[in-house]
Amino acid sequence: MKTYVPKNWLFAAYFCVVTSLSVFSQTIVSYDFETGLQGWIDGGSDSGLNTNSVYACNSSQSLYSKDDEALNNLTTSPSLNLSAYSSIDFSFCFIGYRLDTGEGFSVEYFNGTSWSTLKTYVLGTDFASNNVPYEFYLTVNSGLSSNSSFRFSSTANENNEYCYFDDVFVKVSAPEIDVRGNNISITNGDNTPAISDHTSYGTANAGTLITRTYTIYNKGGSNLNISNISLSNTTDFSIIPPYYASPVLPSTGTTTFSIQFNSLTLGTKHVLLLLQIMILMKLLINLI
Repeated sequence: MKTYVPKNWLFAAYFCVVTSLSVFSQTIVSYDFETGLQGWIDGGSDSGLNTNSVYACNSSQSLYSKDDEALNNLTTSPSLNLSAYSSIDFSFCFIGYRLDTGEGFSVEYFNGTSWSTLKTYVLGTDFASNNVPYEFYLTVNSGLSSNSSFRFSSTANENNEYCYFDDVFVKVSAPEIDVRGNNISITNGDNTPAISDHTSYGTANAGTLITRTYTIYNKGGSNLNISNISLSNTTDFSIIPPYYASPVLPSTGTTTFSIQFNSLTLGTKHVLLLLQIMILMKLLINLI
């Protein structure tokens, strides 16, 4: 890996996280709705394809379901053969529009014989605001059949209240890591430090303590086990309490770790941190 040393900075420090295990789930099928419904079936006048990019999590299109007329607002996936799997993860992005507190949507699953509600999401409990994208994750570990299906249904009560769905994934259950700094996901292989995701520590005088906290999300369907975190440079960098917890539970589990930088000498500082996750990121700090 190349080391980039800015010529006009008096002090620079790099922080790289290298992982020892790939923990990304195998995708069975995914839908982004950029080419249309992609096999999904709208239930009638209260569901269908949205083409307003404001209500798409990525690019320009998504699904919608509005009000609570169940005969018309169901949006159903194609039939999926999930019989070969013992556990799968179902994830999606959601945006609400004009929903009231206590309203939201339901995710239902068809096991080849009957429908059941996996979860009902409610504004004020499961998500905080309208017009904001949220990622949700569910695990199904029973009733996986050769003709399984999923569907969305709004639980709002007015015709102008909408639920939008995008970036739907069905994956084999496995731990899946998402490391975030400042609540921004750090791209796997990232080697471009940025203040926005805390991979750049900014500028400070030598001897100034700077601490950044990172959150590990487990977006998969089984426990994420983290090995002991170790630093190659313990002179200038240290892991400080509170320490991370392992395992990180499936779907909604999180843990955090904090790295503190404190150097009394000028020069370019490097540190290597080893985790049992497949993500690489570089952090940078300038001291003056």
